[in-house]
Amino acid sequence: MSDIFVFIEHFQGVVSDISYICLAQAQQIAKLKGGNVLAVLLGHNNEPLSGDLNAAEVISVEHDSFKEYTYDPFLSALEQIIKDKQPRLMIFGDTSIGSDLAGGLSARLDMPLVSFCKEIKSDNGQLQFVAQICGGKIFAEGELPESTSLITLLPGKFKVEDGQVSTAPKVTSHSIQVL
Repeated sequence: MSDIFVFIEHFQGVVSDISYICLAQAQQIAKLKGGNVLAVLLGHNNEPLSGDLNAAEVISVEHDSFKEYTYDPFLSALEQIIKDKQPRLMIFGDTSIGSDLAGGLSARLDMPLVSFCKEIKSDNGQLQFVAQICGGKIFAEGELPESTSLITLLPGKFKVEDGQVSTAPKVTSHSIQVL
């Protein structure tokens, strides 16, 4: 339960910049705390999307229902993956899709969610978050529980390039029951 999962957002065959930023944050946490960074890629014809993701492994789930974002199939797939793999953290970009899925998973799986997160860091071995509230006027800090936590990450601290690599990661196909 030390692995860090990152949900990969993509649109029309292009990975969103926020996904690379999330991968960069996940890599920093993995260096501090150990564990592997795994990218979770739901889509149709995923192979071209996984080539530059800075992750030890890509969990690829391909299905026609993932051609475009639709809440119920995506939520169901992520729920199954989280229950099966039990990551330490699941990071989403703080986007309309990432917030939608993270909120739904938090409610459905009874997991803690930190929204509007600026940074995740480690202090004395404990993972901590820094999140902005009140429209960015106030920053809140706190400790993440030891169980699986969900995060929506804001851009700003990391560069897109930090989440990219030139050597393609290992890709593992994952089967799930799609709604």
